[in-house]
Amino acid sequence: MQVHRCRFVDYVPQSINAIEFAPSTSAYPYAAVGRANGDIEIWRTKGNLVHEKTIPGMVNGSLETLTWAHQTQLTQDDLEIFDTPKERADATARLAESAPRLFSAGLNAIIVEWDLAKLVPKTAVDSYGGAVWCMATNHAQTQLAVGTEDGHIRIFDITNGSLVYKSCFNKVNSRILSVAWSHDDKTIVTGSADSCVRIWDAATRTVSVRMTLPKEGRDSTLVWSVIVLKNGTIVSGDSRGRVSFWNPELHVIEQEFRALGADVLCLTADETGHTVFASGVDPKITQFKLLAGGSIADSAANGVAGKKKLVIRPKKWQLAGFRRYHTHDVRAIAVSSHLENDLIISGGVDTQVAYCQARPFPNENPHRQP
Repeated sequence: MQVHRCRFVDYVPQSINAIEFAPSTSAYPYAAVGRANGDIEIWRTKGNLVHEKTIPGMVNGSLETLTWAHQTQLTQDDLEIFDTPKERADATARLAESAPRLFSAGLNAIIVEWDLAKLVPKTAVDSYGGAVWCMATNHAQTQLAVGTEDGHIRIFDITNGSLVYKSCFNKVNSRILSVAWSHDDKTIVTGSADSCVRIWDAATRTVSVRMTLPKEGRDSTLVWSVIVLKNGTIVSGDSRGRVSFWNPELHVIEQEFRALGADVLCLTADETGHTVFASGVDPKITQFKLLAGGSIADSAANGVAGKKKLVIRPKKWQLAGFRRYHTHDVRAIAVSSHLENDLIISGGVDTQVAYCQARPFPNENPHRQP
């Protein structure tokens, strides 16, 4: 009698901590999925979601945040180097045709740029502030804002393929958990572990506005996620399970929703800024939509009988729906910046990548990838 011995790989799937789409300016329709052990999966998003390659993480690595960068405009120094319009046009064309750059960071206090062709680290620098909890690229794709354990925001210059420490903002007495740039790149919004959302002046590197969230009990509210919409509205998600929409001029909460039964860990918005998705420890994905109220009212009160006029009501955010695509905590969610793809991707502790079309949400059933 023959005996056959079979051995199987002891594969332990890792939770998903970050998901980011490549910038819409790039010709590469990629999405990066970061795992807790430092592995980064590159998925092609043209049509259906297709796994293309995996970048193995470093030994004893950690990954908490991912961001892409794709510079398309010349800097002031470049304009001085390239004198003629033809030279500037050729240099701009080279930037537009170049592949996007991918950065990752985590609790090991190292910021890494990855080589997408060779699947190895291209550049690695210290964060100079301990564990990195959040990271965001400005809209000009020239600077990287990093939030660290020691309460500082640090700016890294990433122009023309570089990754160089540039400046440090004033310190706050808690870790920086979330960071986002305004669309004009003049301000930076952060959420921290002391119940505060802060607006920073990018030029002076100081706090211009501090907005405080209420506590529940003695513990401070943790602001796990912040995003800035096109119209300047700031959206925050916190440990109370609430999503808050802040007025960009008065810096007060315009609307607040009890979105989840536990911490809101991640937020994302579509390209127009009219739809926001939230998820977290309560593994349902909640959708908010900005609705413009309009109704036909009788104008007889104005002395014009039988005529109608349109009364425009203020735009308000509404909880549009929710779905449960996961069984455990959702730690990352992203909406495609390529409008023709229109995908929403989420992932978390259950290790599965779930995706569906964003426009028909919540009526769309998800596709799941291990």
